[in-house]
Amino acid sequence: MPKLAEHCYQMVYQLCSNSETSISIMRYLGMTHNFFYRHLKHVPFVNRIGQNTNEKLLLNQQAWLLKSVAVEIRLTSVNRQRSYTQRLLKLLLEDVPSTVVDRDDNDAEVYGETNQSIMETTSGQQVGPNILGIQVRRRILQILDSIDLTQTYPGNVQLDLLEPSVTEQLIKACEQQMDNGMTLCNIHALHRELISRLNAQQGPAIVGNRPRILQEIQEILKNVVECNQSKEMAGAKRHALDAWRQVVEILFASCSQDLLPLDIRETILLDLIQELLTKVTDDATVPELTAPVSGILITLMTNLLQCVVVDQSKAIPEQLSTQYVHMLDGSVIHGSGTSFGGSGVISAAVLTEILRKFLTFLVQSSAGQLRVRSNLYGALMNFLQMPKKVHEIPTLKGRNVLDSCMLSEYEKMTTASLVVINEFGDSFMELVCRDACDGHDVGRMLALSLMDCILSTDKQNRWLHFLNSKGYLRHIIESLVQEDQSLQDMLRPTPEPLRALYIYESKMSLLTRIGETTNGAEVLLQQGIMGRLSECQFLELRPERDITRRGDGAGDIVKSDAFIPTVLHRYRQLLFPVLKLCIAIMTSLGGQHKEATNQILRFVFSHSELFTAILRDHPSHISVEAFQELSLTTTVICRTAADVDYYGGSPYDAIGQSQLVIQGHLSRIQRQILALVPRYCIHDHWNKRLKLASENEIKEEDKEKIRLSLLEVNSNIIAYCRSEVSSTGSTGQSCNVLFTPSLSEALTRNYHQVTEIPMASLSATKPPSLGLIVRHLQQVANTFLPSFDSHQQLVHKLSNISELSAEELKEFIKPVLTDRIEKLSTSYRQQVACEQIAQMICMKAKELALKYCILIKLKRYSLYFLFKILIKTNTNIRKQMKASVEKTDKSHFMKVQKIEF
Repeated sequence: MPKLAEHCYQMVYQLCSNSETSISIMRYLGMTHNFFYRHLKHVPFVNRIGQNTNEKLLLNQQAWLLKSVAVEIRLTSVNRQRSYTQRLLKLLLEDVPSTVVDRDDNDAEVYGETNQSIMETTSGQQVGPNILGIQVRRRILQILDSIDLTQTYPGNVQLDLLEPSVTEQLIKACEQQMDNGMTLCNIHALHRELISRLNAQQGPAIVGNRPRILQEIQEILKNVVECNQSKEMAGAKRHALDAWRQVVEILFASCSQDLLPLDIRETILLDLIQELLTKVTDDATVPELTAPVSGILITLMTNLLQCVVVDQSKAIPEQLSTQYVHMLDGSVIHGSGTSFGGSGVISAAVLTEILRKFLTFLVQSSAGQLRVRSNLYGALMNFLQMPKKVHEIPTLKGRNVLDSCMLSEYEKMTTASLVVINEFGDSFMELVCRDACDGHDVGRMLALSLMDCILSTDKQNRWLHFLNSKGYLRHIIESLVQEDQSLQDMLRPTPEPLRALYIYESKMSLLTRIGETTNGAEVLLQQGIMGRLSECQFLELRPERDITRRGDGAGDIVKSDAFIPTVLHRYRQLLFPVLKLCIAIMTSLGGQHKEATNQILRFVFSHSELFTAILRDHPSHISVEAFQELSLTTTVICRTAADVDYYGGSPYDAIGQSQLVIQGHLSRIQRQILALVPRYCIHDHWNKRLKLASENEIKEEDKEKIRLSLLEVNSNIIAYCRSEVSSTGSTGQSCNVLFTPSLSEALTRNYHQVTEIPMASLSATKPPSLGLIVRHLQQVANTFLPSFDSHQQLVHKLSNISELSAEELKEFIKPVLTDRIEKLSTSYRQQVACEQIAQMICMKAKELALKYCILIKLKRYSLYFLFKILIKTNTNIRKQMKASVEKTDKSHFMKVQKIEF
């Protein structure tokens, strides 16, 4: 009968999971017989008094039932059958028993009448007379308790007459794979093979020892039977654990916050994570049973991270409200306590203990499968990202909203996490670094990302010192050159799998994180990072045009929907991290650090064709990546090439051949930067093009990114011109004039022809006009106040997010959630809209900051440029007057000589 019950549960699951029979079968079982609820009430299955059912059968029965329940929860939650889903959730998750659950056990008509929320019967809350008020263990945890992760296997048989190695070979030869995936030995086949081999042996020694040989054969068969039973038992435990995983994942993936409130969700997630870690860190557990737990842990930690993010997003409108007490320094008092997250459920002590168990599990699995460690690396990344650093909300009203309590809590959490990590010493660092350098592709990426997360909070630079002293940092840098050919293959029209590209991005992200600190940037320069990047040839393979496939018309560009990105997009995935690394090093060390400037400038010179192609590129269609590429490129060039003095004195002194080459590079860079002035310092022209672009061509959020990138390009160009003019001296002889003294462009309305100035016309004898700069000053000034008003409107909407209409919320969340917006709850819509508005406020504040910077620079630099022009013009006039006077004096002297003669 128990075996028959297992097959019945299996048949029910097969019918429920089949798309053709699922709806009708589940409606019949759920509505007519209340099947899932009535059977789930008796889970976990245990032997009653007088029963002696095999534990393996009980686990398999329980597993098939849980899989069917997972399908039921998924379908009822998607179809918004709230009462059905709520009833199952209460049975699985509540920790206070309710008499309502037992009252309608056999009444199918009352099945949909229980609308009591799980929040009302959890965590010991008393709700009405039906609550017994007794704290009990959640059923989902009871099910986990029934799955034992320990397993004993029989030892080897002591053989005196038979050869152990031959016996092992026979056993492996008789192994067969069963329908459930397990590999078991065929006892009958093994018995026949052993007896046939015994009968084939002849001789007096065999005949005399035949009884003892038959006894050893029986012992071998008995041992193999016990091994098969142990494997079947381990397989049943894995099956039950997998079914439990499906139920847990469906609970948190399919149930909305209305069904499973956020604070209850966080509490349950913490309980599950702690219970799992307690079970797997037991010394008696076996690796084959603990390995699947790593996959469950990464799922649970991801859901916990999402809860924390939602908590923090909900706190943003509260920070803008008048209920907060604003301090003199602009910060905000939010309250006190030691809890982390908006709901106050997660305490620092609990998180510290979870991290310690995580690291213990990770160190224990150091000799096991890399897949297990990869899952744990991902789970640890989610854990370390939970204490989000609080960013200011720029209100531009004399203060920025910053929750000082949350900021202090962030510092406490990161410090406590580093203390726990340091407790495991060099062994843990060695494990992560080894997997980052020599592991499998996915394991390498996750190990590199984990080091990135740790380095972001390691203020003592302990990990940086370990990476540098043990040679791991040098190995990562050298691998960029070693994998150069693989990265070049990524730029083929039909590339190999993009593993090399993703590993490269992880490496560059780690190196950029290191370069964001002063010590890290100096270490990177000492290890020769820029020299190795100069040797990389994949940077020279920039495609000229981004064409995925052609449309009906000639030259029409149609975006591909394939998973593999276009060649130009892949190239920018390789280029952008390099440019960001250069910017990070320059930002950390400053423009006065000559060694950093020299190395980065040598890198620019080694790939001069690449930078020339980017500066001269004039794409036919507007794209975010094109402007971001130009912004990053001009940032690198303008921070390095503007203040460089390779001449050792006046530019007119005697210089060597190498300095002539450098001068040639710098002169070409100057011409290319000046060529960008008439092309990109045209604010109204680009605004008009962006307004005329339809939503299908450019999304609204992409337009904002393009405006920001364009302003960054403008700021870089102006700063470069200022540095070039000021670095050449203040005398008329050494003054370098970049603009001609003409304001005609500032006085005309038809300005589109200026954008078509060819590259050849911008030479040393015909520089751009100063009217371009003045006109750009007018355009930025005209758009500053409208941008400020738009920013203030967004701040007002964010502070009053609950008062926004459904249509206004839809407009904000439409770029993120395009499908089934009407079915989303109001709270979830407000949450997504709050996140979007906060991002828009930050982008708008950055836009205003760039415009303000441009206005200040242009206001000062325009007069400065004009002053330089006047000095240069005055010097030229003096030269002409002096030449004229000398010529007049000479002619007068000749006349006097003639008269005297």
